[in-house]
Amino acid sequence: MKFVEPFRSKKDIEAVRLYLRGKALKHGLWFWLGVNSALRISDLLALQVGDVRKPDGSIVTRIVLKEQKTGKTKEFPISDKIRAEIQNVIRFYGLNDAAEPLFPSNKTGEKGSLKAIGRSYANQLITEAARMCNIPGNFGSHSMRKSFAYFAWEQGTDVLLLMDLLNHSSPRDLRRYIGITQDQLNAVYLSVDL
Repeated sequence: MKFVEPFRSKKDIEAVRLYLRGKALKHGLWFWLGVNSALRISDLLALQVGDVRKPDGSIVTRIVLKEQKTGKTKEFPISDKIRAEIQNVIRFYGLNDAAEPLFPSNKTGEKGSLKAIGRSYANQLITEAARMCNIPGNFGSHSMRKSFAYFAWEQGTDVLLLMDLLNHSSPRDLRRYIGITQDQLNAVYLSVDL
C-alpha cells in the first residue's frame, strides 16, 4: 500500500471537494464528510440513507455507526452545511429506501439494487483530484482521515483525545500518521527562543 499524506491547507481541501463535486454531487459529499469525520473509507462508503435520514425525512444531526475494522461504535455531529448537502444528494439521486447506499455506484447489484461506490474508485478519484488541482504529494482515500487528524492537531486538540478518536496506541504513531515533519519539530525549538 502506498503511503498517503494529509491535505495540509483548507484551500487544497476545498479545491479537491469542488473538483469531485464537479464530477458528481455524491463525490463532493463523501469527500467533504470524510475530511470532517475521520471515518475510514470503508465505513464512509457503507453509509446508507437510513444512517443519515430520519423516518420523517429530516437529516440527522449526528451519525452513529459501527466501525467495520474495530467493531466499535462511532458517533459524531455533522454541520448544517453538510446536512443540507446530504439532503441534496438524496433528492438528486432519488434515494428513497433507508437501505440504499448514500453514495450509489453507477453499477447495480443483484436484481437491479443499488451498490455503493467502491474503495478503489474513491481512491482513484482523490488521487486524480489532487493531481488536477496541482497539489503536490501522494494522496488517496486515507488522506481524508489523515487530514481531519492533522487539522485537529494543528488547532491544538489534545493528543490523547486524537489517539482515542483514531484508535491509535501511541503519540509517536499519531505523529507519523498525520505527517509531522522534522521541519515542524525544528520550528517548535526555534519558536521557544528563551
